[in-house]
Amino acid sequence: MQYRAQKAQYEFSYPEAENSIVVLGDQSIGVLRVDRKEAGTRLVEIALLSSQRRRGIGTALLRGLIAEGRPVLLSVERANPARRLYERLGFVVMRDDGVYLEMTLT
Repeated sequence: MQYRAQKAQYEFSYPEAENSIVVLGDQSIGVLRVDRKEAGTRLVEIALLSSQRRRGIGTALLRGLIAEGRPVLLSVERANPARRLYERLGFVVMRDDGVYLEMTLT
């Protein structure tokens, strides 16, 4: 139920987002949702199976977005461990509402 609500929210907020299944070998291991606009790229969602985390896959996906040479924006919960990955790649906090951080890399 939560998954369906989140998916509906993404589709409403980012109707033109590119939705990709992340595949390793012959196994689907995650999803990547990216909304590319003239002003930059918004990382809507990046999610990997827990068994596939901390293996460099997320880093590689993010580096691919960064290599496009456009500003990249994302939102992350303050306590989400992925925040360290974003900071390590050079993302900086642009806004903090107490729960979510709006981060960017230009």
